[in-house]
Amino acid sequence: MYYAASAVIAANHPELAAAVRALDDLLRKNTGHPVRVDFAADILHVKRDLLRRLLGLYEAHGVVQSENAYVCDACDGFLSHVAGEGDLWCDLCEKSVSFRGRELRGERVWRVLVDAATTGWIPPREEGTASRPGTESSRRTTIQFISGDRGGGLQTQVRANREEKEIRRAIQQGTHREQFLFEAIYSASVDDVIACNRHRPGILHFVGHGEERKLLLVRDRDVLAEMQELSAEQLLELLGNYRARVRLVVFNTCLSLGLARHITEQGVVDLAIGVEGRINDDQAVQFAAAFYGQLAEGVTVRQAFGLAAVHFRTGSPAAKPQLLQASPGDAGTVVFAGP
Repeated sequence: MYYAASAVIAANHPELAAAVRALDDLLRKNTGHPVRVDFAADILHVKRDLLRRLLGLYEAHGVVQSENAYVCDACDGFLSHVAGEGDLWCDLCEKSVSFRGRELRGERVWRVLVDAATTGWIPPREEGTASRPGTESSRRTTIQFISGDRGGGLQTQVRANREEKEIRRAIQQGTHREQFLFEAIYSASVDDVIACNRHRPGILHFVGHGEERKLLLVRDRDVLAEMQELSAEQLLELLGNYRARVRLVVFNTCLSLGLARHITEQGVVDLAIGVEGRINDDQAVQFAAAFYGQLAEGVTVRQAFGLAAVHFRTGSPAAKPQLLQASPGDAGTVVFAGP
C-alpha cells in the first residue's frame, strides 16, 4: 500500500483490498489534482457507490479531503474562479460561465492532502513491450499519454483531457482491458518525455497544442511559458535510448507525418501514426478512442487502425492519419492484447 492508512483500511475491509491498491495508484499519480468519482470509477472499473465509500474511508483517515469543483460542460475540464468576478473560467476551451445571482453548485471531488503519510511503496511496472511471453498478467502494455497543451494561451486549446478520458474509457470497455496500464502528463517538457523512460512504455501517444493540434512542448513553467517543437532528431535520440523498445508512437497531431516517417525509417520503433496536414479536433478524439478500443479487443494494429479510420471517410486525404511501419508486415502482426 502506498499510503500508510491504506493497510489499515484494507485490513478492516478485506473485501476492498483490491480496490484500495488500485485507488492508491490513481491518487499517487494525481497528487495535487482533484479526482472525480465518475472519471476514477471508469478507470478503476469499480462501481461509483463503492468508490465513494472508499474515498470516505480515505478522508476519515486523513489521506484526502473533499471539496466542491466546477466542471466545464463543453470540454469536461475543471473551471476556476475569475479573480474579483462572479464568473468561472475554463483554461482548456477558454469558455466563461457566469454564476452571478445564482447559487454556486459544483461537483464533489477529492484531493490528496499534502501531509498524507506514505509508505514510499510504488506499484511495480511491467515491461512496455507486448510480445514478452508468459502469463496474461505479464503481458501488460503501458500507454504513455503526453500533452504539451499548457492552457491559458491565446489560441483555442485542444481538449487534451477529453482525449485522455475517451481513450481510457474505450480501453476499459475492451475485452482485454487488464493488459493495459496508463500514464499521462500534461504541460510536458522535453525533460518529461525523457522521464517517461522509467515507465517502459510500449505505446507513446502525443497530443498537440492549440487549435491546430501542433506538437509543442513547454520550455519552462513560469507564467509566461514558452513553447518549443519536438524535433525529429530529438525524438530519434530519445526513443533510441529508452530502456525498453517503444513498439508504437501515435502522433494525434497536425503536420506530424514527417516525424512518424523518420522514426520508422530509422527503425527505433516498429510502428508510427502521423498526419500530413491538419486534423480536426473532434475527429482526432474519435479516432483515438476507436483505435485504442480495438487494441483492447486484441486485434492487430493494422485492423485497429483500419476500423478507427472510418471517422475520416470524408475530407482531405492530408487530414487523415497514416500508419507507417519499420518493416513490411509489422502492422499486420503486432498485437498488444489477447489470450
